[in-house]
Amino acid sequence: MKEPASYTDFKNIKSFIDTSFLDYPGRMCSVIFLGGCNFRCPFCHNSAIVTQNHIEDIPFELIKKKFLSVKGWCDAICVSGGEPTLLPDIQEFLAILKNWFKYIKFDTNGYNTDILYELIQKSLIDFISMDVKTILNNELYSKCAGRDIDTAKIRDSIELLKKSGIPHEFRMTVLPKFHNIDIVTEWKKIVAGNGSLLKIQNFSPKNTLSPDFEKELPFTPDEFSLLKKIIIS
Repeated sequence: MKEPASYTDFKNIKSFIDTSFLDYPGRMCSVIFLGGCNFRCPFCHNSAIVTQNHIEDIPFELIKKKFLSVKGWCDAICVSGGEPTLLPDIQEFLAILKNWFKYIKFDTNGYNTDILYELIQKSLIDFISMDVKTILNNELYSKCAGRDIDTAKIRDSIELLKKSGIPHEFRMTVLPKFHNIDIVTEWKKIVAGNGSLLKIQNFSPKNTLSPDFEKELPFTPDEFSLLKKIIIS
């Protein structure tokens, strides 16, 4: 796709990292963070980007200069958020990034299945990381997501990724208020299969979207180790 003469239509670019060894499994990558999210997970640690409070947009022309400066030795980028599927011109945005990077990883909560399908069909994504907050129970999922959730949409995206043939992972942030051994065990049954990578991460009570959750305790190292063993067994 030919690059447009102006990048002013691309809003909500809130942050970026030139190089990261953590955000794309097996690859060094650049990372770009898009603002806004359709979830309001109370334990979210990216609250400023989610709400877009007090964070100005970064001009896309500046992003272009930064990423082109690493193009020669960094061939991958992670598009994160927030929730990237909310960007109105996400297809064009990814197509432009494809001119600069060979591999694109896409982070998503999976609630916009139709958009994910289009991005996959147009070969704009090379790796997908989907946050699956808990088991597919509407009440539990809604508590984790901070809004009413129809988990049928989450299930559709899980099945889409499993059938896509694209490398992907399902990940979940766990905290004692919402998760336990039974939840993690059932979660694994829901998302495992078809070469899916599975990952859990321990909750961190810092800069949470809901200030109340800064008082919540994460799992102890021993408790979290037991949960990880469920995932890798």
